[in-house]
Amino acid sequence: MKKLLFALLPALLLLSACGDDKEYKLDVDTRAMTFSAEDAGAQTLTVTAENVDWGVEPDAAAAWLHLEKREGSVSVTVDDNTEAEPRQARFTITSNVTQVSSIGITLTQSAKSDGSLLDASPKELTFAASDAPAATTT
Repeated sequence: MKKLLFALLPALLLLSACGDDKEYKLDVDTRAMTFSAEDAGAQTLTVTAENVDWGVEPDAAAAWLHLEKREGSVSVTVDDNTEAEPRQARFTITSNVTQVSSIGITLTQSAKSDGSLLDASPKELTFAASDAPAATTT
């Protein structure tokens, strides 16, 4: 009996060393998203996962960022940016498998326009002074 046990021991060790042969994959279609300051529509982040349960971890400091996990994607929406400065946030696509790293997504939203840019029409004016040539201003 001992001989049989010692003969089977190397085979058992070899089988236990094989472990999990599954391939794991977690990927996204972009790692950066950009939104306009106002009336920005929803954008979709596509998530590809094989043998992985994934989740979405929001940036706790960005209350203006809204994430909705869907089948194979995340819907991303933002509140209007009422500030004169652009803002950034980051959220993470997480994995339940230790062999697969989480993926960070950076989101940038434009600053609100302060309306200081003027657009005039016509674009060109011509002035003539007495006894002087006409001058054109653009």
